Amino acid sequence: MRNKASLQGVLLYLIATIFLVYIAFQRISNPTLWNTLFWIILLFAIANAFSRSFHFIEKNKQLYWYTLLSAQHIIIARLLYSIVFSWSISAIAFPLYSILLGFPVESPFYFLLILLLGSAALAQLFTFVASVAAKATTGSNLTIVLALPILFPVLIAILKASKNAVIGLDWNVNGKYILFLLLFNILIYSLSYLLFPYLWKN
Repeated sequence: MRNKASLQGVLLYLIATIFLVYIAFQRISNPTLWNTLFWIILLFAIANAFSRSFHFIEKNKQLYWYTLLSAQHIIIARLLYSIVFSWSISAIAFPLYSILLGFPVESPFYFLLILLLGSAALAQLFTFVASVAAKATTGSNLTIVLALPILFPVLIAILKASKNAVIGLDWNVNGKYILFLLLFNILIYSLSYLLFPYLWKN
């Protein structure tokens, strides 16, 4: 939260990108296009916010944390912050996007549920991968490389589930994707909790 430039950069990206899409399309009547553009904007905002989560921790501060806190406490705090901040990004992007480009969502409840689960999954994924990449000399470039194989199935589930919500399909169709996103959140959280102590010791 002390790095105000990063926070302002994410907000600037969101507002500028949504405004550019508005200039290009005005109102989007195609539900699939509306949904895809929204998630592209949100994906890059979240990736920009969390792909370098562990790259700016000074060695002295890291040593101080090491003596004061357990590795589990640190990664839990990071993941919780990532989730809350991703929800804050979504809370800004979704209303602004809907006001400027229309709101063709037939099932708002399911869409908001997918938005919460999907943004949390992306935030946790980039935070966890950033903790691994921080130990390498290649830095944040490695974050994207490591995240890509895991990112694709998550994005497919998010896009399919949110598209179904936009066109009004119910739980019978969307339930499997929502359960997948819920389980993915639990899996990333569990892996981070179990594996981060080994990274932290090094």
